[in-house]
Amino acid sequence: MNKKVLAVVMSCVLAAGIFTGCGSKSDSKSGDKITLTILTQKTDFVNTKFKEYAETYKKDHPNIELKFEAYTDYDAQTQTRITSNEYGDVLMIPNTLPISERPNYFESLGSEKDLANKYYGLDGVGDEFGGKIYGIPSDMNVSGMVYNKKVFKDAGITELPKTPDEFLSDMQKIKDKLPEATPYYTNYKDGWPLVQWEPDTLSVFGKNTYTNQEMVNTDSPFSPGTPHYIVYKLMYDLANKKLIEKDPTTTDWEQSKTLMAQGKIGAMELGSFAIAQIQAQASNADDIGYMPFPYQVNGKTYSNLSADYPIAVNKNSKHVTEAKEFLTWFVEKSGYAQDCGTVPTLKGAEMPKSLQAFKDLGVEYLMPASAKEGQAGWNDKIDKAAEVGLWQPDFRRRVIEAAIGNSKETYDQIMNDLNSKWKTARAKIVSGK
Repeated sequence: MNKKVLAVVMSCVLAAGIFTGCGSKSDSKSGDKITLTILTQKTDFVNTKFKEYAETYKKDHPNIELKFEAYTDYDAQTQTRITSNEYGDVLMIPNTLPISERPNYFESLGSEKDLANKYYGLDGVGDEFGGKIYGIPSDMNVSGMVYNKKVFKDAGITELPKTPDEFLSDMQKIKDKLPEATPYYTNYKDGWPLVQWEPDTLSVFGKNTYTNQEMVNTDSPFSPGTPHYIVYKLMYDLANKKLIEKDPTTTDWEQSKTLMAQGKIGAMELGSFAIAQIQAQASNADDIGYMPFPYQVNGKTYSNLSADYPIAVNKNSKHVTEAKEFLTWFVEKSGYAQDCGTVPTLKGAEMPKSLQAFKDLGVEYLMPASAKEGQAGWNDKIDKAAEVGLWQPDFRRRVIEAAIGNSKETYDQIMNDLNSKWKTARAKIVSGK
């Protein structure tokens, strides 16, 4: 994995926003030249879109210099920087940081009551912090799978699959008719793409109450028939039926985008953020499509609308006021979501064309409902105490290792182990001990 930091320094205008009304917290005087360091996972934007943003605005605010630092292995690198207290001025909150620890590192951006009326992805987020918000979604992702339309067509697939069995059948068709193509690509080695399956649990449940209300009130969320069992059983079956890459330990995220663009991969489970990245590498962008997770509830297909990386302000920054102003502009006016092909965080903004197929299929979007009274943050707390790793790749790697015969575990043994850990941790959280 390439861990080299990609950085670019640029100038940019800052538009005043709603996060700046709590008094000045800056060591600089108006007009002073300052540098804001922004940490981002968007390595592909460093020398392209971020430069375009800067060129649009730098004439009016030459005193603000932006230094974007992008990491391929963003979560690990940024977590290390947070630990060493060197994490820039503005950053995407890494998935590795427990939600409960956000107030320790980030500046409050305002109240959920005010911000949730304006932005997607904030309902219930402030419950754990007395109604305060410490990060605004940079954009919103729809859960599903990126697929190559031409590969599907050449394999004789005429309709998008609606069930796990239909999806497995389609992947088998690709394997049989297009031996040069990998039906499904796991991105096992990079790890984070395996976590992209997690939002599909809400889609499989078919109601927005699953994550924060149903799952936290059961001792066995990994048992047969549950959303987690159903979702990760498909992952297991794909690997077990040899419908994935020959050696998962050698996968490469950057290369996988190229391979799919070239028609050498059938499908990959990824948030909608990946559509534009892969289309950019395809000779015909229209060959790259996006489909919902293959599952229906009473004949209806659902997709989880979830927040991508929350963008936040380092509470220890010397330029908190300027950092908040930049954050507002980035979320509301930069065009970041449109450039990513994702759903804008700002409510009322135009939806991307790449999701037209979802509209045609009548897919209904779900966003996780708030927790019940007295249960704020339970999902994260139970997960952390149980060391299940709902947002870590570890147990997904166990699933794949078992499926390809690299371990003696069965799928049910893995699920039973996760149930046991969840039950023990849940008892502690419920009792308050």
